Amino acid sequence: MSITRIPLHAAARDLLLLADPSPESIATYPPDSLVFCHAENGEQTAVAVLRPESGGGGDFELLAIAVRPDRQTRGVGSRLLRHALDHCRAAGASCVTVGTAIPASVPSPFTRNTASASPESSRIISPATGRRFSKTASAAST
Repeated sequence: MSITRIPLHAAARDLLLLADPSPESIATYPPDSLVFCHAENGEQTAVAVLRPESGGGGDFELLAIAVRPDRQTRGVGSRLLRHALDHCRAAGASCVTVGTAIPASVPSPFTRNTASASPESSRIISPATGRRFSKTASAAST
């Protein structure tokens, strides 16, 4: 089992669709997105996609993170997120914005444990500490 950085086009499409069910949305991911892949026995089991925030401040937005259903609840997503945050910290980021379009009515281990389940808000994660705090989307964009 390993986590490596891969190009966006190499990410398993079925994994991306678990996190973002809109192929149209996935098609808009910037080509310079940072993609981290967790693999077991040569099979992609989890993927995380981040993009540098506009403005050149060094911060990132987590666009997608997904774990194959048969690998969920085993810590794979947590390890992948920690790896992505470590990369962001090493790049000098002060925060990582996590947006979600998953409705609050849909149970999701990631949104329950890590991110806000409200589409009008985002979680801001400090890569340095891993600490989370909520901000409204309008406040997060300022």
